[in-house]
Amino acid sequence: MKVLLRAFLLLCTLLVLGNGNLRAQQKATQSFTVAVNNSYYVSLSWTASVTAGVSGYYVYRSSVSGGPYTKLNPTALVAGTSYEDFTVQLGTSYFYVVTAVDPNATPPESVYSNEVSTTIPSS
Repeated sequence: MKVLLRAFLLLCTLLVLGNGNLRAQQKATQSFTVAVNNSYYVSLSWTASVTAGVSGYYVYRSSVSGGPYTKLNPTALVAGTSYEDFTVQLGTSYFYVVTAVDPNATPPESVYSNEVSTTIPSS
């Protein structure tokens, strides 16, 4: 029996965080929070897929809008609906998508969610 995973939106809170005081907050479809020191990471969160059987999510990142994307968690699914990317570089733009995974579905991985992006400050 062929089962398709429904595409889902990355209704996302996208945070760029550091260890210091918060400098700016912007609210839109995704919300960005930027800190003032040199230690940054990106925190993603999304709404869970409504498809029964989803066991977790893969998170992908690209430096170019539209990909190609690199899977950030290739060995283990994200069980919840959030992920933190600690491998970002100063002054770099990043584009993220998420897929839902149901190992009993054909194919087991959904299409990409909508893309969200952020730029890590240069300093």
